[in-house]
Amino acid sequence: MAQLNRISLVSLLALGLAMPAMAQGTQPTPQTAPPEEDQPNARGRDVVVVTAQKREETVQDIAIAVTAITSELRDEIGLTTVQDYTNFAPGLTYSTAGDRLGMRGVTRTSNNFGIRSGISNYVDGVYFSSAIPASREPIFVERVEVVRGPQGTLYGRDSIGGALNVITKRPTEEFEGQVNLNYGNYETIGVAGTFAGPITDWMRYRVGYSKQAQNEGYLENYSGQDTEGGGRDDSYVEGQLEFDLGDRLDLWIRAGSLNWDVRRGAPGARTGVDAPYPYNTRFFNSTAELGPNGWAGLSDPARMQIGSQNTNPSIDDRWGFNSSFTNFAHLWPTSELAVEAVWHANSFDIKYLGGYVHYLYNLQQDQDGTAVNSFTCTTALCGTPTFNGRQVFTERISDYTENRGWFSNEINFISTWEGPLQLVGGIYAYQENYNQLVYVSQVQNPGGAIRDLNAVSAWLTGGGPLLGTAAPGALPELPTATGRNSYSGAPVKDSSLMFHTNNQALNNAYGAFVQADYQLNDQWKFTAGIRYSRDYLDGREYARVVNHYIIESLLEAGFLGPYTAALQAAPPAGPGLSAPAAQATASAILQGAVPTRLDVTSTLGGPDPTTVSASSPCGFAGRGVVNTNITPANSLAASCPGGNAADKSRYGIYYDSVTGNAYRDLYAQFEEVTGVLGVDWTPDDDTLIYGKYNRGYKPGGLGCADVFCTMIATPFTDKEMLDAFELGYKKTWSDWNLTTNAVLFYYDYQGYQVSNTVVPDDPDGSGPLPRPPSYSAYVNLPEVNTVGFELETMWYPTDNLRFILNYGYTNPEIGASPSLVHALDPYGLDPAAQPQGDRACTPLPNCIGTQGQSLEGNILPFSPKNKIALNGTYTWDFEDGATLDASLSYFWQDISFSNIFNRSYTKIPSWDQTDARLSWTSGDGAFTLIGFIKNVFDDIVYDNRTSGLREAAAAGTTLGAGRIVSPTECYTTPQTSPGFGAPPANSCYTTGETLRPPRTIGAELQIRF
Repeated sequence: MAQLNRISLVSLLALGLAMPAMAQGTQPTPQTAPPEEDQPNARGRDVVVVTAQKREETVQDIAIAVTAITSELRDEIGLTTVQDYTNFAPGLTYSTAGDRLGMRGVTRTSNNFGIRSGISNYVDGVYFSSAIPASREPIFVERVEVVRGPQGTLYGRDSIGGALNVITKRPTEEFEGQVNLNYGNYETIGVAGTFAGPITDWMRYRVGYSKQAQNEGYLENYSGQDTEGGGRDDSYVEGQLEFDLGDRLDLWIRAGSLNWDVRRGAPGARTGVDAPYPYNTRFFNSTAELGPNGWAGLSDPARMQIGSQNTNPSIDDRWGFNSSFTNFAHLWPTSELAVEAVWHANSFDIKYLGGYVHYLYNLQQDQDGTAVNSFTCTTALCGTPTFNGRQVFTERISDYTENRGWFSNEINFISTWEGPLQLVGGIYAYQENYNQLVYVSQVQNPGGAIRDLNAVSAWLTGGGPLLGTAAPGALPELPTATGRNSYSGAPVKDSSLMFHTNNQALNNAYGAFVQADYQLNDQWKFTAGIRYSRDYLDGREYARVVNHYIIESLLEAGFLGPYTAALQAAPPAGPGLSAPAAQATASAILQGAVPTRLDVTSTLGGPDPTTVSASSPCGFAGRGVVNTNITPANSLAASCPGGNAADKSRYGIYYDSVTGNAYRDLYAQFEEVTGVLGVDWTPDDDTLIYGKYNRGYKPGGLGCADVFCTMIATPFTDKEMLDAFELGYKKTWSDWNLTTNAVLFYYDYQGYQVSNTVVPDDPDGSGPLPRPPSYSAYVNLPEVNTVGFELETMWYPTDNLRFILNYGYTNPEIGASPSLVHALDPYGLDPAAQPQGDRACTPLPNCIGTQGQSLEGNILPFSPKNKIALNGTYTWDFEDGATLDASLSYFWQDISFSNIFNRSYTKIPSWDQTDARLSWTSGDGAFTLIGFIKNVFDDIVYDNRTSGLREAAAAGTTLGAGRIVSPTECYTTPQTSPGFGAPPANSCYTTGETLRPPRTIGAELQIRF
């Protein structure tokens, strides 16, 4: 197939080169008239109109840092995805795997819907929750506007860092059509077409359809399953109508639908492989895991495994992995509707813009991450004689669903009168509702009852199995494959539910704004604007966790000794069995008594640790939790043993007897006033110098670090605020055919939202300890200072040669911070650590507890300091009017970090990429043939860096041993190189990577009529 792809591409490129050559040998057709002398050079300054300020203005005349990426530019240099935009536009970043957009260091750190994005996405002025629509084929899109910096007046919602505006192509007054056909390596094939024109003299239409497929992925599954990474099977359809309803009223309507049949790539599906280390072969790494580790079964020759690969292929192949399951994503048809109505008065316009979007997304992944589906235990491997000879099942599937819809209504007043004062004002309303559901299912149901962990533990402690007392009652188990909601069971048929959460909410946002521009004279203009925003968050969380095998093995191992001793006791205290008989009997009793599936839901949630004190031993619910029920009974110290209280209504947590779910209600509201002040100086027609102050706002949230929320005690995070100062310079050097746009900016960024483990402050400030233990929370960093510079240039040295150079420098440096715990360095022993405050433990001799660290001087994640984009395009003109464009692009991105803790093991390396394109267009413009190579040299281009911790068996009591060690990479010392089935002697870390695509080659034929 690879050879066929190469032959096909060479043939298409040869045809593209031959067609203009053949045309030169035929009778020449009349040439298009050259531009008049008083017109700008046809390939000189590109006048691009944008609507970043709700008016049509050119990029060079608008006092905003904006990159306008037109459909023509996308075709010329190959900007087809949001990833490509980040290569090209200064200050823009994007994490493909998580669909997280960022600008100048402002980004989101969670995909939990309760935590807002810092960048607003709009399609034709309608808010969108994802950046994915910006990757639609150029045949549908007029331009994409990358608007950098807070847009707290005209945009408001989620625009604290900037906005990404997608402007689609509209209906036309004359009939036109275009069909694109594309083909490439990795079995990529696609077709797209649009048709537009008049229906009557007052009504016009546009319709379009696209079908894109990539049947082979970049990542090879060594188990023999399908390849993954980049695979897609997408379709998109849209229709538009535009009306002139008299002289004063215009109406435009667009409806669209996007569908992913099966997608084996981002967002969501696999974009990387396993960390390149020998497999972790422990039965389990921690009790937080839902089920046992399949790789522990590699020692069993009779194991059930997909394929025969028993070593980690990613050690030698960074595109290889080994899994029994093919990850895939579905997007059932997304419904989009946008309506725009404009009434033109004599001196102003009234514009209504409404939109509605609904989508249903589902992602299934290999949750256990192995190719082993079951194996037989030994005592040494599984930790207890009760498991010796026992078959355990390890295949687990994660099922993640987003069911989300929203609508918005906006009314704008836009002045059109003559005069120095111009106004834009409006009111805005937005509502969204969603369910964000996660299920983890064990494919092979081990059977038996599901029982509550606390009840079983109490029953075992009381000797229930020996005394013959009844076991705790079974908890509910819902039928499988009956749907995806909090009242359905596991979505995988005949499986066993291990984990379920649902983040459910109905949120509302409202805003009112006005912005005024006053043109003092030909050179000076002043801008002032203000916006009031109010946000309401009203949600409910559901959670259920059922552990399979792991806690069972620990309970059986823990009670085997006491039960054996009880059976050895002489009558009347016991039956007086011999030691071997007593152990065998105890083992049999425990195997029958302890269920394989133990429900740990009752252990979830609890008090905000900072509210626990001697006077209030039970503490209180965290901020944002509502519907709490504080009673004398649940306020007694004896009734609140840690997080395992039987009655958790004090913390707003209740239990559904039908589903087994725990649930709680959350609520928060935020409001803020933001605005803009600016001054523009235009000393001549080709120069714009501006200064601007913007205040941006992002509401707080209710959520956790990821979509797997299990009722963390402190779900509330406060709002973010950003004060931005910009000095911009835009210049058109007419004599040189050169444009330069530069901006220098400074951000005072307050309240950056990030989830982390926190070491609380000393309660009364008297020191030293005791104090509350460390806990996980979404926290706000009080101070981030960002300095940056951006330069965008376009130069035509000749009529046929164009250079584009874009450069961005961004340095978002964290200032003061609370004491935060680094997951890979919980004791603060890394030489790069900045310990802050006391350790989180009660002062005892040789006390060693988790150590909070200061983040001062660290850089925000996914923020490369330097980015460069360079493109050169040369055009050959032929006598018949045909053109041949050769385009070469080079992109380089500096190092960045995947974490607020900047360490060698969280560093994303720098990378570069070279792209090349060759396109031929016929003299009449009816045909364009494009051949391209992206990532010409097949360089490694990083999307993200991941890291993990392999813990030692024991915490240890001294520095430098067990878990109390400085972070060290696994398998670099004897202490970090464990034997089969064993933990390392000292804790160690692993690192992995997610990559952007390797070299891709393809061709596209565009037919216009």
